[in-house]
Amino acid sequence: ICYKYTTDHWKLNHERPLYGMQTSGIYNFYFYDWLGFKWDDAGGSRKATIEDFEVYDKNVANYTNFFGETYSNTLLLADAPTVNLSPSLGDVTTLNGIFSDKNVVYIQLETINTFLVDGSSEFLEELDLMPDLEKLISESYFFENFYSNVGLGNSSDAEISGLTGLYTPGNHLMYWQYGNDDYPREITWHDKITNNAYKKMIDFRLNALPTVLDDYYTASFHADNRQFYNRENTHPGMLNFDNFYHFTERPLPDKLGTTNVIDAFPNNLEKLPGSPWVSEKDLFEWVKIVAKEKTNENKKYFLYPITIHPHTPYLYDPYINEPVLTREDIRLNDVTLTYLNYLRFYNDIFKMIIELANELENTIFVMYGDHGTGFQLNDMKLLLNDPDLTAVESWEKLYQVPALIYAPDDNNSVEGMKSGLIKGRQPLVRSQVDLYRTVLELLGKNDNHFYYGVNGLSQERTFALQARISLLVTDDFTVQLKKYAPTKRFSRNSIIYHNTEQLDYDIKEVIEKILVFKQINDGIINNNLLEDINKKKKGQT
Repeated sequence: ICYKYTTDHWKLNHERPLYGMQTSGIYNFYFYDWLGFKWDDAGGSRKATIEDFEVYDKNVANYTNFFGETYSNTLLLADAPTVNLSPSLGDVTTLNGIFSDKNVVYIQLETINTFLVDGSSEFLEELDLMPDLEKLISESYFFENFYSNVGLGNSSDAEISGLTGLYTPGNHLMYWQYGNDDYPREITWHDKITNNAYKKMIDFRLNALPTVLDDYYTASFHADNRQFYNRENTHPGMLNFDNFYHFTERPLPDKLGTTNVIDAFPNNLEKLPGSPWVSEKDLFEWVKIVAKEKTNENKKYFLYPITIHPHTPYLYDPYINEPVLTREDIRLNDVTLTYLNYLRFYNDIFKMIIELANELENTIFVMYGDHGTGFQLNDMKLLLNDPDLTAVESWEKLYQVPALIYAPDDNNSVEGMKSGLIKGRQPLVRSQVDLYRTVLELLGKNDNHFYYGVNGLSQERTFALQARISLLVTDDFTVQLKKYAPTKRFSRNSIIYHNTEQLDYDIKEVIEKILVFKQINDGIINNNLLEDINKKKKGQT
């Protein structure tokens, strides 16, 4: 009865196990699991077909979104009022292909939230801890209402969404599921005897940006060992990077498509005191070296550095003996306090990015946060000076992360950095899955590729779904689906309304459409059907 109630009332697979445990009790849950009840596999999402998913394709001349609006895969400048272009770009009518001749540095930022710099917190605003991020924002197109989509996979989920435009299922780590003959993954005895998602390898074919950008040299960079998150297999295999640069101190056999920076960049291996990882300073130095090599070879490049040090437990802090804040200033959790003091070092990372942009030419920079800080509710109430802040309001802030497009003008500078060719602020909801389409259209590389995100520069309304906690954010409302879905009733603990005007759509109908979409999305990914969808779109089947 509990199993049927769970599968009937909870449509999103990624939280079914938790919901089932809460409903039936921990011992009954594991007894059912041992008997073969597949809490997170049941339901319509496993029956998704290519035809089901094709209806969500937005890479077409005309489509209608969940809000009843019609848009196109071509974005005219006249239809993008938040975009300000430099006159040096000439007479521009469409934004498609505006950066077709540019290289790309695509940066994933570790653990950061927008409220740290957007003025939401007067307390933090007065401290002014990240002036160089604010400088970058002033010369960029900034997504001020941008959200992380991550599920259980955290940073690895952010990599998938940011590089493929896809929502991950959220209830397991796709990175640890991945493997094939060229990139075999070890399957443990525990995986084999338990009913889990990792008992077999899945050769995901996701049409990631390195695959689509087939005339670019592509490489990823991470200052940790190559086995972390199974990146030694997923980056050259699943995501199709030409090379994955890693920092691995213990000897390992050579792995196809991976390069140890100990061999590649022996003079750029500064390890920060107290940290097992190489510094961001040298991370960006690796990027600069490779970028200049490819420029000398007349090759375009797409380079993907992943920052690491702003991750708990903040093992390196050059300002540790000069804290800006103590518990005498504000009564915060110790981890929260440590992170806020760490923001001065985070600012140094943004200064490094500005310096990198000053050194490279003909290159655009796209950067986004992987996930938020996870501060406790009481800390959020203090930081935002809002004692009545609800859990839903706090989650919304905690999943809102910075994202921006910085296109340096190689011929003009302002205050020690190159001025931006494209500027503006996007107030509409956007998320990691939207970057894929946005970048492809700006580069003019979106021919015959399936995507369902929006162009981030457009006026199209969309939604952001956080697979980890089932938080659905739109421009008009934010709803905690875990509290709403079982009863289909709204309460102060489940929904926030951002728009008090009469809406031109039914909220419950939109939520239902999004739930069905997420089910089908998960079915397509779990059954590895995306490659077939793209082949069909290209007329190859």
